[in-house]
Amino acid sequence: MGFQKSSAAGKKKKKSGGGSSSSSKVKISSQTPIFGSIEDGDDEEFEFVLRETPDSINERNKNGWSPLHQACFSDRVDFAKKLVELVGEENRVAYINAPCKDGDTPLHYAACQDAVSCVEFLLDQEGIVLEWKDLDGETAIDVARPKAKRLIKERLEKIAAAAAANKSSDEVMMMTD
Repeated sequence: MGFQKSSAAGKKKKKSGGGSSSSSKVKISSQTPIFGSIEDGDDEEFEFVLRETPDSINERNKNGWSPLHQACFSDRVDFAKKLVELVGEENRVAYINAPCKDGDTPLHYAACQDAVSCVEFLLDQEGIVLEWKDLDGETAIDVARPKAKRLIKERLEKIAAAAAANKSSDEVMMMTD
């Protein structure tokens, strides 16, 4: 991935922790409102931004993240669900598999953060690509922490079992023809 897994959370905490204890200071951020509301877990702001600027679901930050990348990184599954719902069925598969500048998909970020609820949500999406490799050649399972890794492995095993069952059915059908 484009960052060190172990230090990413620490860097993030430093940014949100601020320096002064004064509550009167204005929070200065280069983030757009959609990204800020997701990172902060601010439901009201999130809904307001979506109402006022519906196209914000297609924004990209300087790292090429979509709001879905941010929701998955921040383990905000309700935000992720809303974003996927709003993007529409015709764009859903492209949206859930969209890579950032480092080639990481929302599943990569959910997996590396062990954001189990987001991993489960993404795995339930038809068309999710499990084998996508980022620019470092890593799949989501390669960067996953333990709980997420187990979920992704289980899904891959189910896919393999289903493929084997379909192959067996096809072979039986060919023999009876």
